[in-house]
Amino acid sequence: MKGLNVNKEFKDYYLKFNLPIQIVGILSAIFLPFDFTKVIILTIFFHIIAYWIGIQCGSHKLFSHKSWEPKYPWITYVIGYIACFGLMGGPVLWSLVHRWHHAHSDTDLDPHSPKHGFVRSYYTWLYNVPHVPLRFIKDHIADLNLIKIDRNCKKIVLLTLILFAIIDYEIAIALLLAMTLTFHVEMSINCFAHRKQKDTWTSVNYPLLGLITGGSSLHANHHLDSNNWNFSTKWYEIDPSAWFIKLLMKEKQ
Repeated sequence: MKGLNVNKEFKDYYLKFNLPIQIVGILSAIFLPFDFTKVIILTIFFHIIAYWIGIQCGSHKLFSHKSWEPKYPWITYVIGYIACFGLMGGPVLWSLVHRWHHAHSDTDLDPHSPKHGFVRSYYTWLYNVPHVPLRFIKDHIADLNLIKIDRNCKKIVLLTLILFAIIDYEIAIALLLAMTLTFHVEMSINCFAHRKQKDTWTSVNYPLLGLITGGSSLHANHHLDSNNWNFSTKWYEIDPSAWFIKLLMKEKQ
């Protein structure tokens, strides 16, 4: 990844891949005939896989914060593969920007703080990512298998969509919708889980949204203890990604 232009990587990904994928998914759902119940159930299923496991268990807690360790090495790469379906690029670049976000949360250097405005926080920041030193991901750069997944993220998604379309186009529609939903849920977290209280910008919790966000809406808890793989601190706070981590994590010796 030597000489990587992060801003160009993001622009290319979101303009030439993310946006077209969303458009194809929405147009397919509007104009193609399909079994509504089947597609809704599959969309929810794929959203759980892509967001709870791929993004929250993987890109967020495993790759960005290293808050848990899988039982077996292959789990790391399976989750990295799944993370590609969050429609947010590969797990390495996701980690790069997220680590930068935590290092500069709600300051002028935070790429997607709502203090810069709703539109920028939700979407346009993706086309104007600040220069982030690659030293922030030096641990991932040393992992050639993870780098291969990250570099081939778009191919992984496209080939899977083509395969599903050949088997049953309704499965492909559901995956397209799930990826779109996952992307917009995460962008909503950027906007609404940080807000101004008096004169200070800070992270906040939305416990009722725990299921759809895979626990990410417990955002204040996360920022208070970013190395904790379980964002839930009270009985009514739900972090479903932590359920999967309990099954997949290596037991402490």
